Amino acid sequence: MDNVTVIEEEDVPLFFPEDNLVGGDNGGNSSPKDLWKVMIIDDDLGVHELTSMVLRRFQFEGRGLDLVSGYSGGEAQILMQQHPDTAILLLDVVMEREHAGLDVVRFVREGLQNRQVRIILRTGQPGVAPALDVITQYDINDYREKTELTQEKLLTAIVTGLRSFRDLTEIGKHKMGLETVVEATGSLFGLRSEKTLADAVLKSLAIIFLTAEGHGERSPVGFAAREEEGVWRIYAGQGHYGFMVGENLEACVSREVLAMVASIWRSGQQPVFESNRMVTMFPGRFRSRQLIYFENKFNLNGLDKSLSGMFMAKVALAFRSL
Repeated sequence: MDNVTVIEEEDVPLFFPEDNLVGGDNGGNSSPKDLWKVMIIDDDLGVHELTSMVLRRFQFEGRGLDLVSGYSGGEAQILMQQHPDTAILLLDVVMEREHAGLDVVRFVREGLQNRQVRIILRTGQPGVAPALDVITQYDINDYREKTELTQEKLLTAIVTGLRSFRDLTEIGKHKMGLETVVEATGSLFGLRSEKTLADAVLKSLAIIFLTAEGHGERSPVGFAAREEEGVWRIYAGQGHYGFMVGENLEACVSREVLAMVASIWRSGQQPVFESNRMVTMFPGRFRSRQLIYFENKFNLNGLDKSLSGMFMAKVALAFRSL
């Protein structure tokens, strides 16, 4: 269920013809990465101020809004190049030119090839750009006349737009992640030594998480271990684990890591995830057992776990083919 927080106020039209409206602030100047980015493009300062006042305490799924303002079609094109992660574009039609807003739509969709941002047209002169003509000819997501746009309708449009943007973003991440998994898997089967293969696996995991989430560690941190005469020894390592190659696993890793390894031994579950870490075990050559441990800078989410699980299934095949 979506988590939406709004302020209950009287639902009256937000904009009136030829009125110069003045509203409140937008809740501060901070714009951390965990905010939804909403761009307001309108040549009327009052529209910016009132929109900011309505949205200043709005939250969707626990995240507030980062409002970016522009006052012309030309400025909108520059801002959209600077802020490609914009979730919603609230766009006026008539500004420095009669169809300035429509030119922005075409630039965003065709010039920038940005299909994810949700574009909501708002116009005070519907006769200039009739709704049916605009919706059928331009790739927009909503069309609103300012005189009919109440607080409730604006908030509804924002929630709908953010939900759509969220879903499209997740689909895009999954697609990029799958492509990365396929590419990484193809490079594994030509390797002929366990150490070389293990190092390649750790580096590939770092790239998979970075691609899927847009953040992570390019430099991998983790190790590969194998069972030798009843003793688990690290034979490949990345990051600070690189200094532990040849060491007894139980003597050099943390209790938390050992607990994850013990969980696999007991349950046979593959793989095991815990916050920002994962560990998996699989058979190697000559009935030996192999262990891969990886830790990320950020916590692993559902997409990370799904992609890494798919990748590690192929890794097991690569080890058996050595």
